[in-house]
Amino acid sequence: MPTRSVSTAIPPVLTGWPKQSGNHSPRLASGLLSNKYRKAATEKRLAQLRDLAAKNQNLPPEEVDITNINAFYILQGSYIDTTRDEILKKYGSIDGYLTKGLELTKRDIHRLRDRLVE
Repeated sequence: MPTRSVSTAIPPVLTGWPKQSGNHSPRLASGLLSNKYRKAATEKRLAQLRDLAAKNQNLPPEEVDITNINAFYILQGSYIDTTRDEILKKYGSIDGYLTKGLELTKRDIHRLRDRLVE
């Protein structure tokens, strides 16, 4: 599960979101829009990383597989859905994840939710 999915999933997790891909909450949809608005910067960074990997592997850049790197930089709704499913599987609920996984207090959670829904 890419790290970016977890950090992008936290706000929707706190405020709730529909499970089905393509039917995301406005907050999650805005997270997915970062792919669009950061496209040029992301493509530049991916090219830099491909060149670095090529140099380290002594390969031409076009022969370097950067699939895993792409997954870290380009968010997909399915990553968010998988993140949510794993949270529910491991912790039983979103609140379980917040209190056991992230060790947040009920007060912390309440303050975060208040800030996110302002």
